[in-house]
Amino acid sequence: MRIHRRVIAAVLSCTILLGTSVRAQVNSGESIPDVTRTIALTNARVVQAPGQIQERTNVIIRDGLITTIAPDAAIPFDALVISADSFTVYAGFIDGLSHTGIPEPKEQPNRERPDDPAFPPPEQAGIQPQQDVRNLLDPEDKRITAMREAGFTAAHVVPRGRMLPGVGAIILLAGDDANEMVYRGETALYAQLAGARRMYPGTDMAVLAKLRQLYREAARRQKV
Repeated sequence: MRIHRRVIAAVLSCTILLGTSVRAQVNSGESIPDVTRTIALTNARVVQAPGQIQERTNVIIRDGLITTIAPDAAIPFDALVISADSFTVYAGFIDGLSHTGIPEPKEQPNRERPDDPAFPPPEQAGIQPQQDVRNLLDPEDKRITAMREAGFTAAHVVPRGRMLPGVGAIILLAGDDANEMVYRGETALYAQLAGARRMYPGTDMAVLAKLRQLYREAARRQKV
C-alpha cells in the first residue's frame, strides 16, 4: 500500500492529471519560467499490464506525457531525475465519475415521513450540497482495491444520494485515510435526476423544477 501510494501520488496524478511542471521562484509580478518539463524515473519496477512486469526500468515523462518506458532509456539532459528503485509504477486509468470508496447508505425503513410531503426537509428531499466526499470516503472499501487491480489509479468520486448528493473530489486509489487519498477536493457539485421517495420532488420534472428554484433562490440571496 505504501509503495502504491508513493507511485500514484508522486508520478501519475502529478503528470497525467495536471501535467505539472517544475518551476523556479521569481519575483512576484513576473512570469514564472519553466525549469524543466521533463521527468525521468530511474530503476523503477513497471507493471504495464497484469503479468507484464519490467524490473529496473526507466520512465521518461515530457510535458505531462509518458514518452519512453525501457530499461535502457536514455536520460534527457534537461530531465529532473527521480530515483525510483523503491517504486512500483502502474499504467493507470482515471475513472471520470463513480462512487468508488463511498459506502452504500443504510436503509431506514422506520424513518418518519415529513408532515407535509409537498414541503419535506432538504435532507429528506435529497438536497444535501453540504456533503463532502472527504467526509464519506472509506479507504478500506474493497471496490478501491478492485479498481486498482483493474488498472485504475485515480477517480472522480461523488457522494451517493438523490437529486443533490453533495460535492465530489478527485481521489487517488491508495492511501491510509481520506485526507491522504483526496488529490483535489470540491471538484463539482453533483446533481442528478433522482427524485425523492413518496415526497416532493419525486419525478424528473419535479427535480428540474426544484433545481431551477434553488438556483433562483441562490441568485436572489447573492444580491441581499
